[in-house]
Amino acid sequence: MYQPYPSGGQEPLLPQAGPPPQPVRTAVLFMYAGAAPSVIEIIIGAVAIGSLRNAIRSQYPNYSSSQIHAAEVAGRLR
Repeated sequence: MYQPYPSGGQEPLLPQAGPPPQPVRTAVLFMYAGAAPSVIEIIIGAVAIGSLRNAIRSQYPNYSSSQIHAAEVAGRLR
């Protein structure tokens, strides 16, 4: 059916949103619980990469940046 566009007056009131249902809150908690190990893994990975780069630099002081990167990538594959 065709309804004309309201030309004036008050806009219709939207229903007030209540608290989210319990399954939604539970799902959000599980998402946070799943994200926490990922954040920890990223931090540990960043520290490990930095320490690997420093170990390569100390063992091979004459390496260029690209050689250090190549050794770093090869070290991560092991």
